[in-house]
Amino acid sequence: MYRKPSSEEPLLFGDVFSSEWLFDAVIREDAIPLREIELARGRGRGFTPVRAEGPQTEKDFVLAHGRSCRAILVSDDCEIETCIVRRKGKSRLLFAAISPWPSDEASAGKAARMKTFRRHPLEPADGFEGGIAELFRLFAVSGEALLKTNGRVVGLEEDARALLEQRWAAFATRRGPFAAVDNATRLAHVLDANGEGDRFERLIRGDALPTDEAQDVARAVARAFNQAWRTEGEIMQKIADVHESRSAGEGEVAILEAEMRTLGDLAIEAADLLRAQGAARRAWASS
Repeated sequence: MYRKPSSEEPLLFGDVFSSEWLFDAVIREDAIPLREIELARGRGRGFTPVRAEGPQTEKDFVLAHGRSCRAILVSDDCEIETCIVRRKGKSRLLFAAISPWPSDEASAGKAARMKTFRRHPLEPADGFEGGIAELFRLFAVSGEALLKTNGRVVGLEEDARALLEQRWAAFATRRGPFAAVDNATRLAHVLDANGEGDRFERLIRGDALPTDEAQDVARAVARAFNQAWRTEGEIMQKIADVHESRSAGEGEVAILEAEMRTLGDLAIEAADLLRAQGAARRAWASS
C-alpha cells in the first residue's frame, strides 16, 4: 500500500506528512490578526493583536484554532506541480488531517470497512502505522514550506491512491465509483418500492432487501459509471502523457477506443435493463 519516496521524488496526491509545524488550523469567529513586536528586556519577538485603529502589518499572522497532526496531501498532481515547480512554492496546497489508527481490533476492523465519504482508512502496512484521513478536516499549506520534502513520511502506491481518489471525489463532489455504488443502492430501492412508502422505509432501515431484478439493474448502472470513471481518469491520463511527451500515441489511442467501446456496451446493457424494469413496473401498475 505504501512506499518510501526519496527526497528527489516529486510530491504527489496521497503523500503523508508529519512535521512539528503541521496544524489542523481552523478559523472561528474569535480569529484576530496579529503583528510582531519586540518584547521588553531583550526577550525576543512576540505577537500582539492588531486593532483597527492601531499600527498595521504586511505580514499575515492570525490567531486561530488548531492542533498538531499528521496530514495527507489531497491537491491533484497537476496543481502540485504548478505550485511547487512552476510557481516555486508561491501558492497553497490542500491537506486533510490524519487521526490515529484505532488501537483495538474491533474498532480497527470497523474502520477498515467504513463506507462514509468523510473519512478514508489508511490501514497499517509496510512499516507505516496507518491512520484515518479526515477529509472534512481540511487546511491549506504554503507551497514554500513543502519545497523541502523531509517531512514526507510515506507515499501511496497506485492502487491505494486510486481508492483515496475515489473517496475524495465522493466527498468533495458526490461523483465517482463510491458515489455511484451508493446511488445505485438508492436506485434499487426506488425500483423495488415503486412508490410504496412502507416498503421504502423497510429498505432504508435494512429490514428488507431489494429484489434480485432491482439489484441486477443497479449493479449494471454502477458498472457503467465505474467504467466511465476509469476511462475519463486512468485512460485519458495516458493521452495526457502522450501530449506531454509529444509522441504519436497510437497504442494509447487504441486503448481509448477499446475502453470507449466497453463503456458503450455497459451503458447499453444498463439502459436495456432499465427499460425492461420500467415495462414490468407499468404492467404491474395496470394489472
